Amino acid sequence: MDNRAFGDKPFRIDRRRTLAWLGSAVAAVNITLPSVSSAAVDGAGTPVNAKAKGYGNDPDLMHPTVPWPKTMSARQLELSGVLADMILPPTATAPAPSAVGIPDFVDEWVSAPYPDHQRDRGLVLSGLIWLDSEAGKRWGKSFTEVSGEQRLKLLTEVSTPPAQGDGAAAIRYGFFRRFRTISVGAYYSLEQNFEEIGYVGNKALKAFPPPTAAETKLINEAIAKLGL
Repeated sequence: MDNRAFGDKPFRIDRRRTLAWLGSAVAAVNITLPSVSSAAVDGAGTPVNAKAKGYGNDPDLMHPTVPWPKTMSARQLELSGVLADMILPPTATAPAPSAVGIPDFVDEWVSAPYPDHQRDRGLVLSGLIWLDSEAGKRWGKSFTEVSGEQRLKLLTEVSTPPAQGDGAAAIRYGFFRRFRTISVGAYYSLEQNFEEIGYVGNKALKAFPPPTAAETKLINEAIAKLGL
């Protein structure tokens, strides 16, 4: 998997869509995680441009714009696509995360100039760097070039709860949990994926169905008790 959904061109989504997506996914993504240090690795924890601004308390929803720049590199986007596809493999009815723009959402998330997003930036980018560098150390190839079995071995390591006192493993585990939360939360906030989790939303009815016999009995008993 190389984050390419159509022909030989990477699938990308526009920023107007990611802004709307960001708002709809925040509730799903912003869950409390154990406190884990997001120590930088090779500068991954470097904050975004201090001059970058958020969209404030009163965004123009009729003409949405994203005032901060995206900051992930092409390599980081590729790694995000491969990892997200491993966490949520495509099925006959559900597309791969890389085919619906999840890497772009991750980019939007870690680039946003808010404290929680900047905490996640260090954690996510450091984790992606670790996967790539560790694959190189062990097998002489990048994470996207090694075999599926080798990728799974690294994924298993980062997704295993760390032993007490193993700070490095705790950071990697925190990375996995946060990346999974961001990517899965975004994936299932997309309308086309609602059915995969059994969400049907509000359905318009042509008419209200009449009460069942059991419901009618309960209503009549309640009326009788009230002496009506």
